[in-house]
Amino acid sequence: MTTLPKVLIILVIGLVAAQAAPTLKLKFLNI
Repeated sequence: MTTLPKVLIILVIGLVAAQAAPTLKLKFLNI
């Protein structure tokens, strides 16, 4: 029961990181 929240948090962080990575790359390239 305690491992489910951790997995969900990891999945959410992974999705956010995947969506934020392209924007960060574009920002660095623009600079």
